[in-house]
Formats: sequence, C-alpha cells, structure tokens
Amino acid sequence: MAVARENLESLQARQEDRLQRALSSLNNQNRSLQKTIEELRIEIEKESSEKNEILQKQEAFTNREIQQLKTALAKTRENLDLQKVKSEDEIQKVISSKESEIISLKDLIQNLRQELEETQFETESRVQETKSLFQSEIKQLKSSLERLREKLQTAQDSEADKIQKFLAKSENAFF
Repeated sequence: MAVARENLESLQARQEDRLQRALSSLNNQNRSLQKTIEELRIEIEKESSEKNEILQKQEAFTNREIQQLKTALAKTRENLDLQKVKSEDEIQKVISSKESEIISLKDLIQNLRQELEETQFETESRVQETKSLFQSEIKQLKSSLERLREKLQTAQDSEADKIQKFLAKSENAFF
C-alpha cells in the first residue's frame, strides 16, 4: 500500500510538474502575445503620426507656394499700374501677357490643389489599409490566444479526469 501511495504521489507530483510547465509556457506565450500587440499598437500610432507630419509638411509647402504666387501676382499688378502711366500700347501688351500668366498661375494653383487632394486621399487610404491589416492581425492574435486558453482548459480538465480515474482505480485496488 505504501508503494502504491508513493507511486500515486510520484505520479501526482509529475502531473503537477507537467501542469506547471504547461501553465508557465502558456503564460510566456500570453506575455509574448501581449507584447506583440503592444508593439503593433505603438507601430500603428507611429505610422499615423508620421502620416500626419507628412500631410502637414505638404500643406505648409502648398501654402508657401500659394503665398508666393499671391505675392508674385501682387507685384505683377503693381508693375501693370506703373506701366499704365508710361504708355497705353505697352499697357495692352503687358495686360495681355500678365493675364496669360495669371491664367497659368491659376491653372498651376488648381493643379497643386488637385495633387494635394489626391495625395491626401492616397495617404488616408494607406492609413486605413494599414489600420485594417493591424486590426485583422490583432483579431487573429486574440482568436489564437482564446484557442490556446481553451486547449489549456481542455488539457487541465483531461489531466484532472485522468488523476480522478487513477485515484478511483487506486482506491478500488486497495479495497
């Protein structure tokens, strides 16, 4: 009987060791998954911040160009006023030339605005795609974590059943 108890205690100790190792392994995996999720979250935030910086730089650049175009336009108009005084023929030539230049500038401004809008749209699309990918990955990680938890619970339940059966057999063997 003492040998059976020692065997039972030895078996229980081994089972507990296995359970502890399995729990330790699962805890390590859980910490690793949590760390990965946090790193992904930080990366998403960093990318979002970088995208915002790029958009701000593009907007600042466009605003500077528009301001420069406005300044150039104002100077051009001043020159036109001075030339009116000098001669009517020169005025007509300069006005015609400057109107063409203004149209080109307006076209350029329109093109720049259109490029900015397209760039913003592309950037937003990329941000949304990246966000969607990371959210999908996070969902998969959560799903994997849940499956691992279920497997652990199943393993724990199975081990407990085995121990119970072994104990029942051992008790039956003594009686």
